[in-house]
Amino acid sequence: MPTVKFVVPKLISLKERQELSERWVEDRIVENPALLGLGEVEIRGRQRSQPKAGRLDLLLEETESKKRYEVELQLGRSDESHIIRAVEYYFPSCAKTYANTA
Repeated sequence: MPTVKFVVPKLISLKERQELSERWVEDRIVENPALLGLGEVEIRGRQRSQPKAGRLDLLLEETESKKRYEVELQLGRSDESHIIRAVEYYFPSCAKTYANTA
């Protein structure tokens, strides 16, 4: 029987470690999408330009149901602009209307 090594995870701040950038996190997710705990998903897009909505970090799709997940990586605090950006990826006209009235 193989020996199993038990490792206790240690909480670290990605923001305080220069070598651990958003790109580094993205690369780890692309290598192993199971890290997100979404089940069987495939990478469908990476750094994908969205018309009138900026750049989507990752687009994932469930293998069987074809349900899609938009992944926006953000080290540090998120504010209203990040939430609006995420909405813009799927509903560009609605998000622009909301942004102009807020």
